[in-house]
Amino acid sequence: APPARRCPPPLHPSPSPLPLDPTPRADVRRLVGAELLAPRLNGMVQRVNKEHFLCVMVPGTDQKVLLTPTGELPGGNYLDPAGKQQLVISHAEQKCTGVAPLSPEMEAEMSAAESLRSSVDAAMNSYKADKLPDAVVTTYGQKSGGTCTVTCCIGICTMSAANYWAGLWRSEWKLVVTDGASSGALTGRVQCNVHYFEDGNVQLDDTKTFSCSVPLAGDVGAAFRKAVATHEASSRPKP
Repeated sequence: APPARRCPPPLHPSPSPLPLDPTPRADVRRLVGAELLAPRLNGMVQRVNKEHFLCVMVPGTDQKVLLTPTGELPGGNYLDPAGKQQLVISHAEQKCTGVAPLSPEMEAEMSAAESLRSSVDAAMNSYKADKLPDAVVTTYGQKSGGTCTVTCCIGICTMSAANYWAGLWRSEWKLVVTDGASSGALTGRVQCNVHYFEDGNVQLDDTKTFSCSVPLAGDVGAAFRKAVATHEASSRPKP
């Protein structure tokens, strides 16, 4: 008799495969048909897209933006921080269908944080090119009163259908800076999901959180990158 197949030991059965599936970019309409457009199912897909950092293309450009909880706006649109605009999203089709202007108040708050946001964004795009070349980086910045907050989100989804596995990496790093401070408070969360579906439906979900301070003297983007690299290295398997 052929030997019995064994699932990788760290994985565990999942009672709810669709919400935890790390491949939200797949056309799940084939699984549920036209009912996907029904409000309750569309709401579920919206939640999956947002929680899994779905990547969309901005119409008419080659720019990619992640849909994240940080970027969610009132009314269901999502923020494009680099383009300083709203993205109109079709969650059922998993794509951006248009853009809309931001309110003057939001534009002013973003503009006040742009110098710090762009420094962090450039450093983190360099970081992802080195460590996660297929990932997408979306960096938000906003200043209200004397507090500036920059949040950098990184997302990547990979799949090997021939080998029956898929993987999803999401990380979110938030730097909070107050006027006159010599350092900022950095907090981070790394989430990793691996889905193995050759012999059933088994998944590994892992989340780690981090916190540290980042010096504000000199290149803040470089200091931000260094802190993230140190913490994320502990979440990746060594070669």
